[in-house]
Amino acid sequence: MKLPRANFNGNDFPDDDVKTFNAAARITGRTSAEEWALISYLARFNYSFKDKYLITATVRRDGSSRFGEDNRWGNFPSLALGWHLSQESFLKGSEKISDLKIRVSYGRSGNFQIGNYTYMSNVGSSNYILGGSLVGGRIMNSLGNPILGWEKMREVNLGIDIGLWKSRLFLTLDFYKRNTEDLLLNTELPRSSGFSSAIENHGNIQNKGFEMAISSSNILRNDFTWVTDFNIAFNRNKVLELGATNTPILAGSSYEGNPTNITMIGQPLGMFYGFVFDGIYQNQEEIDRGPSFPGAVPGNMRVKDINGNGVINDIEDFEIIGNPYPDFIWGITNTLTYKGWDLRISATSQVGGSKIHSNQFSTHLLDGLFNVSRNLIDRWRSPAQPGNGTVPTTNGTGYGRRMYRDINSLFVQDNTYFWIKNVTLGYTLSNGIANGTISSARFYASIQNGLLFTKYTGNPEVTSYVEGGSALTPGYDSNPYPVPVIYSIGTNLTF
Repeated sequence: MKLPRANFNGNDFPDDDVKTFNAAARITGRTSAEEWALISYLARFNYSFKDKYLITATVRRDGSSRFGEDNRWGNFPSLALGWHLSQESFLKGSEKISDLKIRVSYGRSGNFQIGNYTYMSNVGSSNYILGGSLVGGRIMNSLGNPILGWEKMREVNLGIDIGLWKSRLFLTLDFYKRNTEDLLLNTELPRSSGFSSAIENHGNIQNKGFEMAISSSNILRNDFTWVTDFNIAFNRNKVLELGATNTPILAGSSYEGNPTNITMIGQPLGMFYGFVFDGIYQNQEEIDRGPSFPGAVPGNMRVKDINGNGVINDIEDFEIIGNPYPDFIWGITNTLTYKGWDLRISATSQVGGSKIHSNQFSTHLLDGLFNVSRNLIDRWRSPAQPGNGTVPTTNGTGYGRRMYRDINSLFVQDNTYFWIKNVTLGYTLSNGIANGTISSARFYASIQNGLLFTKYTGNPEVTSYVEGGSALTPGYDSNPYPVPVIYSIGTNLTF
C-alpha cells in the first residue's frame, strides 16, 4: 500500500478576492510518500459430529514490511473445541436446561501497528559550519532495529452457553487470560549511544477477566412482553516484564512538562503518576518543619515527600495517584411491548476507575493571566481565611504556583457513572391507513444521552490520550467535543 502525502500553506495574500496559492506571497510545504505491505496465508479446519463435538483449527502466517528483513514473518495458530451437552441423551428433553454448550480455545495472534520504516535508521536534515559558512547536511535522527518483529498475543478462553426454560433465560459466560509478549516498546538507551530511545521487542503484559451476558424473556404474553438484555465485564491487567532491565516507563506530559503516567512491573499499564496532595501550608512554622520546596510560603500547596529527603522535587516525589481502569463495566436494555406500544430503555455504567480532565491544568493557573476555575475564589488568603483547604495562595514564587497546575492527586477524579443512553417510545398501526396504501406505520419519539449520573466533570466515556501520548497514557480526557442530548421524533412507513 502506497501512502502519498502533500501539505502546502499559503501566506500573505494581498486580499480575499483570489484564494488560490498563486495569489500568496509566500508558499511553504512539502510532499512525502510511504509504502508498506502485508501478506497473509490462512488455513482452517472445521469438524462437527452430530452437532455434539465441535473442532476448529486455524493456522495463519503473516508477513509485514514494517519489520526487519530477517524477522518479518509470524506464525499464529489457534484451536477451539466445543461440547454441545444439550445434544447428549442425558440432557435431551430436559424441561429446565434447553441448551448447554462448553467451549475452550487457545490461540496466538500478532500486532504490527507501528510506523512505516520504524525498523530502519531515519535520516533527517541538519545544518553545520564549514569554512565559516552555514551548510545544509544530513544526520541520523533515529536508531534502527533490523531484528524488530511481531508483537505476539496468546490467549486461553473458557466459555459456557446455558439456555434455561426453553431459552427464556440465556446466559453466556467467558473466562479468559491473555498474555501480550514481545511488546513493541520505545525503550530507553544509554545516552552514550547518541540516542535516547529505540523501538524493541521487550515486555510482557497479562490481561485476565470474566464476561457475562444475560438475555431474559421476563414476560411473554399475547398483548404484553418484557425482555431484558444485560452484560457485565471484569478485566485486570498487570505488567509482568519491561525491557531488558525492567525499568519503569514514564509517559505523557503535563502542562509543566512532567510525566502523567507510569508503567512498572506488578502494576496495571499506565497508572497515573504525580504529586500526592497533602494540604496547604498554614504558616511559616509548617514550612520550617518540612518537607517543603525552596521558596515555599504560607498558602502554597503541600505534597508528600515520597523519597523522604526533606525536599520536594519533581518526579523524585511522584507516586502512583490513580488507576485509569474500572473495577467493572455493565450495560442493560429493557424492551417492553403492549399491544401497539413499544418502549426501549438502554443504559451503560462503569464502577471504579479514575480519569484526569485536562482542562484542570489550564483553569488552575494562579498567575492571574487567564480565565480560571470558579473554585479559585475559595483560595487560601491567610490563616484566618484558609479557603476550602484545597486551593493555594496566588502569592509566592512561580514554582509554588506552578505546582498546583502540575499533575497531582487533586486532579484525579472518580469516573464511576450511570448513563441512560437511549429511551424510545413508539406506537405501531398495523391495520393500514390511507385506504390501505400504507400497510403499517410506526410513530416514535426518542432521547439519546438523556440522563447522566456521575461526579466526573467531563465525558466519562471519552477515550482520548494526553497530547503526544499512546496506550501508555490511558484515562486522560483532553477535552473532546461535548456529547449532545438528541431529541428525535419520526415515523416508519411500510407500503
